[in-house]
Amino acid sequence: MGTAAGVSNFCGLYANVFGKHQQVVRGMTDDLLDRMERLGGLSAPHLIFGKLLARAYDVSVFKIAADQLLATHDARVLFHATAVGVVMNDARAVCAVIIETKSGRFAVKGQFFIDASGDGDLAAWAGAAYEIGDGAGNMLYPSTMYRIAGVDPERAGEAWKVIPKLMEEAAVAGRRSFPRKGAIVRPQKNPTEWRVNITQLHNADGTAIDGTDALSLSAGEVQGREQVLSTFDFLKTVPGFENAYIVDIAPQVGIRETRRVLGDYVLTEDDVLECVARSA
Repeated sequence: MGTAAGVSNFCGLYANVFGKHQQVVRGMTDDLLDRMERLGGLSAPHLIFGKLLARAYDVSVFKIAADQLLATHDARVLFHATAVGVVMNDARAVCAVIIETKSGRFAVKGQFFIDASGDGDLAAWAGAAYEIGDGAGNMLYPSTMYRIAGVDPERAGEAWKVIPKLMEEAAVAGRRSFPRKGAIVRPQKNPTEWRVNITQLHNADGTAIDGTDALSLSAGEVQGREQVLSTFDFLKTVPGFENAYIVDIAPQVGIRETRRVLGDYVLTEDDVLECVARSA
C-alpha cells in the first residue's frame, strides 16, 4: 500500500496520549524512517483532521529505503512472485507456500510463515477462520491514489481546508458530482507536489469492491482511473492548481478492508481507543 498503491503518508505512527502527540510505533519503523530522512524523502509530521499526526513521504524513496533495509538484514528478496496456495503438514501447520513466478511455479518451505498479504490470503488457504468486513460482507471502500505536480504552493495555501467545502458547494449547485464526500489533498515533501485521496470504488449496487476478488479488483482499477480524471478536472479550478498535472496514478488499488483472521484473541475497538496492553 505504501509504494504500489501510492498511499504516500504514514498515518498510524503517532497517538494522542493525554493531549500530547507521541510516536508510539518504533522498532524497525525507526530504522526505515531514518533511512528515508537521510535520502531526503520524508516530511515533518503534520496534523490531519485536526487531531491526527501523519508523515508524508516520497514513494520512490520508500522503495529504495526498503531495499536497503532488507539488504542490511541479508534477506533474500524475490519480486515478480505471487503466492497462490499452501501445502499443509496437518490441519494446523503449513509446511510450504506455493508461488507462481516469472521462472515458473515453486514451493517455498519453512518452519514459520508470516501472512503479509494484507488480505489474510495465507491464513484463508490454510483453513483459518476469518470474517470479511462487517460480518455481512460490507467493507470500507477502496481508493485509487494519485499525485499531482505543478501546484503553486503560495496561491494554494492551506487548500486542504478549502477543497472539501468547494466540493460540497459544487455538488449542491449541481455543477459537479463526486465519488465521495470530502477529500484529502495535501502537499508532499516537494511543496509543488500534492497527494490526492478523493476516489471511492464501488460495485453497480453501491457496495465496496472486493479486494479478494480478481474481477472486482480489475473493474475497480478502471473505475478508479476514471474518477481520477474527473476529480482532477475539478481540482484545476482551485486557486493554485490551475497549472497542475497528474504525475502518477497508483498502479494498485488502495484496499482498506477485506478479511480479518479470527485468532486466539481478536482486537476490539475498545482495545484500540483505550490503548489496552495485553500479555501474550
